[in-house]
Amino acid sequence: LNSDCLGALATMYKRHGYEFVSLEKALQDPAYQTPVTVFGNWGISWIDRWAMSQGKSGEFFKGEPETPEYIKTLAAGIPK
Repeated sequence: LNSDCLGALATMYKRHGYEFVSLEKALQDPAYQTPVTVFGNWGISWIDRWAMSQGKSGEFFKGEPETPEYIKTLAAGIPK
């Protein structure tokens, strides 16, 4: 997101009932106290790392979007 759209995006979120809290308040949520033990250099989201750290696998991730082949091809060309 860039600064040109941030105000409009915040307004849209508020219109749909979202609320904003400070980082300090957000970090008090128990989810942020959960140890994350799965790490890697690329790709997976924080929520995936959290789930795998909790032993989730297989069925838990069923239905997640698949990475399109053209993205995998592009990623294969990125130096490691």
